[in-house]
Amino acid sequence: VALVAAARSRSNIIGAARERADAANFAKRAAYGKYLPQIDLNGEYSHVFDQSGSTGVDPDRYSIQVRLRVPLVDINTMADVREARAQAASAHYRAQDTAFEVEKQIAQDWETYRAIEWQLNLVDQEVAATQQGLVSRQKQYAAGIGDLDAVVVQAERLGSARQSHARLKAERHVLMLRMATVSGLLPATGG
Repeated sequence: VALVAAARSRSNIIGAARERADAANFAKRAAYGKYLPQIDLNGEYSHVFDQSGSTGVDPDRYSIQVRLRVPLVDINTMADVREARAQAASAHYRAQDTAFEVEKQIAQDWETYRAIEWQLNLVDQEVAATQQGLVSRQKQYAAGIGDLDAVVVQAERLGSARQSHARLKAERHVLMLRMATVSGLLPATGG
């Protein structure tokens, strides 16, 4: 649960998908904007410096212009607006899907991690039992009541159990790193 919460707020994968959805939404708004009414406001001021000293002439002049342009089109029939609307919706759904996939990956990895922890516990018990068995076989061989083949077979079992233990530990570490990276707790490295 904590990794999923971290992924929602910190994951670069989810963040990038959200940013793409935001960009598509802004593109949609820009497409709409081309067909909305536009208001232009222009102003001008001038001052006449009259050296002749004449009076009665206003040296300050002002000019203000307001212009309204209203397109005579139905926004919903414009192809670029429909396309931008569809792309924004698609990007939004892709962002939701990306978040879901990341959360699903974390949940699957967590279940795998728990299974590996359980397997490690069993393998630890197997290593301990096999180690005791090897010591017992060695004592029997030293006492002359066991044969060397039994010692060798027990040593092979111990080696196999230790290999399983090492493999499971490596898998656990890989899962831990993947969950931390996917959830945004570690930076992803590009290649």
